[in-house]
Amino acid sequence: LYPLVHVDDALWADSRLRNGRAIGRGVVAYMRGKLGDPSLCPSLLDEPLERSPVTLMVAGGLDPVRPDVDLLADALARAGVPVVYETFELLTHGGFNIAHLAPAARRALRRIGALARAAQDLSAAAPVD
Repeated sequence: LYPLVHVDDALWADSRLRNGRAIGRGVVAYMRGKLGDPSLCPSLLDEPLERSPVTLMVAGGLDPVRPDVDLLADALARAGVPVVYETFELLTHGGFNIAHLAPAARRALRRIGALARAAQDLSAAAPVD
Protein backbone atom coordinates (compact mmCIF):
# COMPACT_ATOMS: atom_id res chain seq x y z
CA LEU A 1 0.00 0.00 0.00
CA TYR A 2 1.52 3.28 -1.22
CA PRO A 3 5.12 1.99 -1.16
CA LEU A 4 8.21 4.12 -0.79
CA VAL A 5 10.01 3.29 -4.04
CA HIS A 6 13.03 5.54 -3.60
CA VAL A 7 14.36 8.27 -1.33
CA ASP A 8 15.64 10.62 -4.02
CA ASP A 9 13.72 13.86 -3.52
CA ALA A 10 14.67 15.08 -7.00
CA LEU A 11 12.60 12.29 -8.54
CA TRP A 12 9.46 13.78 -6.97
CA ALA A 13 10.05 17.30 -8.27
CA ASP A 14 7.66 16.85 -11.19
CA SER A 15 4.87 15.19 -9.22
CA ARG A 16 1.54 16.96 -9.57
CA LEU A 17 1.27 16.79 -5.76
CA ARG A 18 4.88 17.79 -5.07
CA ASN A 19 3.83 20.59 -2.72
CA GLY A 20 1.91 18.08 -0.61
CA ARG A 21 5.08 16.14 0.15
CA ALA A 22 6.32 18.33 3.02
CA ILE A 23 6.18 15.56 5.62
CA GLY A 24 7.42 12.91 3.19
CA ARG A 25 10.28 15.10 2.08
CA GLY A 26 11.24 15.63 5.71
CA VAL A 27 11.17 11.89 6.38
CA VAL A 28 13.25 11.19 3.27
CA ALA A 29 15.80 13.85 4.26
CA TYR A 30 16.03 12.27 7.71
CA MET A 31 16.52 8.77 6.26
CA ARG A 32 19.16 9.97 3.81
CA GLY A 33 20.94 11.80 6.62
CA LYS A 34 20.99 8.71 8.82
CA LEU A 35 22.21 6.47 6.01
CA GLY A 36 24.86 8.98 4.99
CA ASP A 37 26.18 7.31 1.87
CA PRO A 38 23.84 7.94 -1.12
CA SER A 39 24.65 4.46 -2.44
CA LEU A 40 22.77 3.08 0.58
CA CYS A 41 19.57 4.68 -0.76
CA PRO A 42 18.84 2.69 -3.92
CA SER A 43 15.63 2.97 -5.85
CA LEU A 44 13.53 -0.15 -6.29
CA LEU A 45 13.40 0.92 -9.93
CA ASP A 46 17.13 0.21 -10.21
CA GLU A 47 16.91 -3.31 -8.80
CA PRO A 48 16.49 -6.50 -10.83
CA LEU A 49 12.79 -7.29 -10.57
CA GLU A 50 12.50 -10.49 -12.63
CA ARG A 51 12.42 -12.80 -9.60
CA SER A 52 9.94 -10.70 -7.64
CA PRO A 53 6.82 -12.45 -6.41
CA VAL A 54 3.31 -11.69 -7.58
CA THR A 55 2.81 -8.14 -6.36
CA LEU A 56 -0.27 -6.35 -5.06
CA MET A 57 0.07 -2.58 -5.33
CA VAL A 58 -2.43 0.03 -4.16
CA ALA A 59 -2.25 3.82 -4.25
CA GLY A 60 -4.54 6.73 -3.57
CA GLY A 61 -5.34 9.09 -6.41
CA LEU A 62 -4.40 12.03 -4.22
CA ASP A 63 -1.21 10.40 -2.95
CA PRO A 64 2.04 12.21 -3.75
CA VAL A 65 3.84 8.87 -4.15
CA ARG A 66 1.38 7.61 -6.77
CA PRO A 67 3.70 8.44 -9.70
CA ASP A 68 6.34 6.25 -8.02
CA VAL A 69 3.84 3.42 -7.59
CA ASP A 70 2.87 3.72 -11.27
CA LEU A 71 6.54 3.48 -12.28
CA LEU A 72 7.17 0.45 -10.08
CA ALA A 73 4.04 -1.35 -11.29
CA ASP A 74 5.13 -0.75 -14.91
CA ALA A 75 8.70 -1.93 -14.19
CA LEU A 76 7.45 -5.11 -12.51
CA ALA A 77 5.09 -5.84 -15.41
CA ARG A 78 7.91 -5.27 -17.95
CA ALA A 79 10.02 -7.73 -15.93
CA GLY A 80 7.27 -10.34 -16.36
CA VAL A 81 6.01 -10.17 -12.77
CA PRO A 82 2.26 -10.54 -12.33
CA VAL A 83 0.98 -7.28 -10.82
CA VAL A 84 -2.42 -6.61 -9.32
CA TYR A 85 -2.67 -2.81 -9.13
CA GLU A 86 -5.51 -0.46 -8.35
CA THR A 87 -5.84 3.18 -7.41
CA PHE A 88 -8.53 4.76 -5.29
CA GLU A 89 -9.01 8.26 -6.64
CA LEU A 90 -10.44 9.85 -3.48
CA LEU A 91 -7.77 8.66 -1.07
CA THR A 92 -4.53 10.30 0.03
CA HIS A 93 -1.31 8.76 1.32
CA GLY A 94 -2.28 6.96 4.51
CA GLY A 95 -5.95 7.25 3.58
CA PHE A 96 -6.67 3.64 4.48
CA ASN A 97 -5.97 4.54 8.11
CA ILE A 98 -9.18 6.56 8.37
CA ALA A 99 -11.60 3.75 7.60
CA HIS A 100 -13.41 4.51 10.87
CA LEU A 101 -14.24 7.97 9.48
CA ALA A 102 -14.44 7.62 5.72
CA PRO A 103 -16.80 5.31 3.81
CA ALA A 104 -14.48 5.57 0.77
CA ALA A 105 -11.63 4.14 2.86
CA ARG A 106 -13.84 1.28 4.11
CA ARG A 107 -14.88 0.45 0.54
CA ALA A 108 -11.24 0.59 -0.56
CA LEU A 109 -10.16 -1.79 2.21
CA ARG A 110 -12.86 -4.28 1.23
CA ARG A 111 -11.65 -4.04 -2.38
CA ILE A 112 -8.03 -4.51 -1.25
CA GLY A 113 -9.09 -7.75 0.44
CA ALA A 114 -10.55 -8.98 -2.86
CA LEU A 115 -7.39 -7.88 -4.69
CA ALA A 116 -5.22 -9.72 -2.16
CA ARG A 117 -7.21 -12.89 -2.79
CA ALA A 118 -6.73 -12.41 -6.55
CA ALA A 119 -2.98 -11.89 -6.05
CA GLN A 120 -2.84 -15.03 -3.89
CA ASP A 121 -4.58 -17.00 -6.64
CA LEU A 122 -2.04 -15.68 -9.18
CA SER A 123 0.79 -16.59 -6.83
CA ALA A 124 -0.51 -20.13 -6.38
CA ALA A 125 -0.72 -20.55 -10.15
CA ALA A 126 2.78 -19.15 -10.80
CA PRO A 127 5.48 -21.73 -11.63
CA VAL A 128 8.13 -22.31 -8.99
CA ASP A 129 11.74 -22.43 -10.16
